[in-house]
Amino acid sequence: MNVIMEIYEVNPAMSKSGREYHTITTSKGSMTCFEEEVASALAKNKGKLVEAEVKERGNYRNITKFIGLVEEKIQIKKPSKDQLDLALAFLALAVLSKESSTLEDLKKKISTYLDLYKSIKDSLK
Repeated sequence: MNVIMEIYEVNPAMSKSGREYHTITTSKGSMTCFEEEVASALAKNKGKLVEAEVKERGNYRNITKFIGLVEEKIQIKKPSKDQLDLALAFLALAVLSKESSTLEDLKKKISTYLDLYKSIKDSLK
């Protein structure tokens, strides 16, 4: 499975049988890597978000392939004013409904909130 994670540390290690590998400390926990080329790519990107193929077997997670930097793939879209207004309204409703014991009390608080919101919005124009 492909996993997006931040690379914290890449350290060489040796198994009891004498096989060299690397321990990789990531934002998703500790993992191993037996491919020198993959471990090298991870080490070069320490402190960055990467996408890698991870195979799980029992409690062990082994990184088998370096796919690339995540920052190159993700474009963050700025929310529109309408989306922000809607999010704010839902947040306010959640807070008000938690504080209101009756429907009438909730309606009064929502009305007060909307009046306050309109006056703030008008003052910012």
